[in-house]
Amino acid sequence: MSSFDQTVIADFIEAAQNGVIEKVIQFVDEEKVHIDSKESRNKNTALISAAGSGHKDVCEFLVYLGCNVDIQNSDGTTALIAAAQEGHKDICQLLITHECKVDIQDNDGDTSLILAAKYGKKDICELLISSGCNIHTKTNSGYTAFIWAALKGHREICELLISRGCNIHIRTNDGNTALVLAAGNGRKDVCGLLISRGCNLDLQDNDGWTALIKAAYYCHIQVVISLIQAGCNYSLKDKQGKCAMDWLKEKQPDRVKEVQVTRPLLILSLR
Repeated sequence: MSSFDQTVIADFIEAAQNGVIEKVIQFVDEEKVHIDSKESRNKNTALISAAGSGHKDVCEFLVYLGCNVDIQNSDGTTALIAAAQEGHKDICQLLITHECKVDIQDNDGDTSLILAAKYGKKDICELLISSGCNIHTKTNSGYTAFIWAALKGHREICELLISRGCNIHIRTNDGNTALVLAAGNGRKDVCGLLISRGCNLDLQDNDGWTALIKAAYYCHIQVVISLIQAGCNYSLKDKQGKCAMDWLKEKQPDRVKEVQVTRPLLILSLR
């Protein structure tokens, strides 16, 4: 593969990325490239480029010729990872049918399932899980598909992963749980789901922040109210010695009254 001209390889991969099937076929027929040739910059192959761009006909052609379906670029991305991230379910199905490895991780530790969950591709998550993807895999930072789905507010994907047995209390490397991250990003629907599933409301991350503290710090008032109504411990303090109400008074004192009505005893802590 190294004997092929890099300019020709770049043109071949560009044709695959743009879905110009006739040109892709011509390059192969004239033996100007190997089907698994990599361009010099990001080490993408024609299959990876076509999969990420959603060109199923190009992918079918390359797979039929026997290309390496699991080959990775310089970022560790495979064709399945690229297709899953971009939401191309038909290409994911094609690759799975041709026995690609579904749990390959890229350089950040992301899998096709983790990225599909992160970007809200529920149908692809269902396909990958049914094809044997490991729902418990963590990225280099300790994020699972479930944690990303919660952080991004994809409630239906969270429900899917819970139904398949994911650990709702699993932590990232910095101690965050799905609830803490969902609360900190104002994902009220996801917080409601986790509360309804009996999630521990008072787990603290490595900085001592609970879901309530993080929601208060970022002034997500409706999440704060939901957590208090659910019975979280609002007196817990972080490593700076501040509780959620301390942060709320500091960040948005004019909104404190919205929280005061939630629980009578809370009024005393806000004075």
